[in-house]
Formats: sequence, structure tokens, C-alpha cells
Amino acid sequence: MHQNTHWDTVSRAASRDLVTTCRSLGLISQRQLTALGLNDFESVDPHVRIPESSLVALWQALEEAGKRPGIGLELGQTINPAAKGLLASWVSQASNLREALGIFIKNIELMNPSESWTLTERGGGCTLTFSLDQNKGYPDIAIERSMSAMAAWARALSNHNFPIREAGFIFSEPEYSEPFKSIFCEKLVFNADENYVRFDSALLNLPIVSSSELLKMLIEKQARQSLQALQKSTPIEQKVQAHIRERFASGKAVTISTVCSDLAMSRQTLYRQLKQQGTDFQSLVEAVRKREALVLIKAGSDSSAISLSLGYKDTSSFYKAFKRWFGTTPKAYVAEIK
Repeated sequence: MHQNTHWDTVSRAASRDLVTTCRSLGLISQRQLTALGLNDFESVDPHVRIPESSLVALWQALEEAGKRPGIGLELGQTINPAAKGLLASWVSQASNLREALGIFIKNIELMNPSESWTLTERGGGCTLTFSLDQNKGYPDIAIERSMSAMAAWARALSNHNFPIREAGFIFSEPEYSEPFKSIFCEKLVFNADENYVRFDSALLNLPIVSSSELLKMLIEKQARQSLQALQKSTPIEQKVQAHIRERFASGKAVTISTVCSDLAMSRQTLYRQLKQQGTDFQSLVEAVRKREALVLIKAGSDSSAISLSLGYKDTSSFYKAFKRWFGTTPKAYVAEIK
């Protein structure tokens, strides 16, 4: 029988603004909210979570209603400081946008584990990419909301207009494209390979106006306790992949020993648990490398830098792996996607 884990739940606080705004705009009835189990949002406990299926169903209901074109963008621009969850509260106390984004990206599962953000820097520019597990049934307007909210929070936290140079979206250009320009920029790319925004790296140094080192320490303690409770129910495969990604990101070697040490378990136990999930350590390293290679190459990193970032002994080893994964060379792949 399927066990309900945190991968099936999202932060109630992260859904509060969505529910409140939809209700105030008359986009969804109280009866519909009750049927979805989203009628009781009085609790302010930041640890409370709701079924992700209810959130997805709400998004689907909004899309089907079609009462307000661009509702995803509009909802993303609605910021209610009083309704912040643990992650947003933690981010709000960071010293600058670089630290704020780092906290947000690394701890996104506090809000919604189906979201994934990646920040890459190159030549004075930044690319912030976003993906949402659409196997869960999220419609495009959910992507619009997350991207719009990221821009709104960056501006609110820094009290700066935070100019975006380019924005891309994986879906086709909608009829209501003008709001995209006012929220993001004139240079928009639809039917892109990924959702992203590009901006100057210098913006990462903008200070957070609400920053407080003391509050950050207090909220971080709460957030980490909540994360630990969530991660106890995380499948071992996902724990190992998270460890691998973190080691690669920090430039450290990835070995079975580091995983066992990090997870506080013996090799035999790790091997056995991975086998029960139909995988093994090397397969997970390969899967992470494959996924991260695409992210880095699309961000403009060269093969030498990617090879180093993903722990290969030399560039030749990375070339061979890339060709095995995608049937082409990194250079040819870049030419194809341009």
C-alpha cells in the first residue's frame, strides 16, 4: 500500500495566498474549496502541510474555469508578508539576494518538493531555471505563478526594480502575453527547453531590507527541525541523490563512503535499501550527472567546467558519458538547441 510521504504534501502556508486570492476574486466557490479540503486555512502553524493532490486539483479547477486570463501571473504578484511560511520567513532574513536564493533553492522541499530551481553564473550574468513536476498534473498557469512570484519576491525583498534581461517558458505563447512583458521583460522566449530568467550577477549583491541575523538564526532552527521531520520519510534513493547534488555543488568528491557517513548507515544497509528500490549507487550518480550536465550546458558552461563540476577525472570522460546519454557531443547538442 502506498505510504503518504512528504513528497505527497506541500506547505499549507505556500497555498494560503493562492486560496485566499482565488476566494476573494470569486474564481472558485466555497463548495469547491471544501470538496478539495482547502476550506480551513485559519491555522498559522508553519509546520502544517496539505496533500499535494489538493493543490494540483485547485490549479486544474482554475485552468478549466478560465475566468481570468493571466491568473497565474497575477497570483504570483500577490505577496502577503503576514502569511509567510517557514521558507519565505527564513529567506526574508538573509543578508542579500544571493544568500536568499541559496536558502530558497536548497530548501525548496519545505514549500513544495515538486519544484526545482537552479542558479548558474557565467560572464557577469545569471540564469535562474525552474521546473515543476508536471507528471503530477500541474497546468501551465502554475508555472506562470511560480515564475511571477520569484520576480515579485526579488523586488520586494531588495526594494529594487530587479531588471530581468530575458525570460523563457516551456509552453506556447498565450494570447495574454503583454503581462509577461510588464512582469519580466521585453525579451521573451516561449516553447523554450526550460523555464528561466536571466539577469546581471551584480543584482545578487542587493541587500535584503528585512534582514536580521538574530531572526534568521531562530527561523533557521525551526526550518531545519521541520526538514529533518520531512526527510525521515524521504525514500533512500532521493536522499542519496540529494547528497550527490550537494557534493557536486560544493566541489567535493562523491563516494559511497561519504554517502554512508552523511546518512549514518553502513554500506550493507545502503546497498540493501537501494536494491529494494531497484537501483544502486553508481546508477544514481549517473542520473544526477546526466541531469546536471544538461542544466549546465544550457546555462552556457563549457565542457571543461562541466567535467570539473561533475567530478570527472578529465574532459574526455565527460565527452564519452555525454555521447552515451544523448547520442551526440556536447558541442553538437549546443548547436542543435540554439
